[in-house]
Amino acid sequence: MCTKVNTNLSCQKDKVIYILLALYGGGFSGCSSDCTNRVNGEHTLKSLCQGRQNCKITVDTATLGDPNCTKTTTPTLKVKYKCDYPGECS
Repeated sequence: MCTKVNTNLSCQKDKVIYILLALYGGGFSGCSSDCTNRVNGEHTLKSLCQGRQNCKITVDTATLGDPNCTKTTTPTLKVKYKCDYPGECS
């Protein structure tokens, strides 16, 4: 998933979120962004979302770090996650 706006991650009943990848900035395959720099937001999203059924993500530099994009570009969040039963993934 690629997004430039606040977003929600969610899983069906009895399953929880496992973050596989989280990058913020640009230069991602399959995502549209004028920014070419990026920061790794995986640790942040794991602390906010991992193990929860639902999670609201604020997509901004205060939450995810500063990818040092130009002021005229909007960074993109690229996140991959899966839903599984608690304790099935680490």
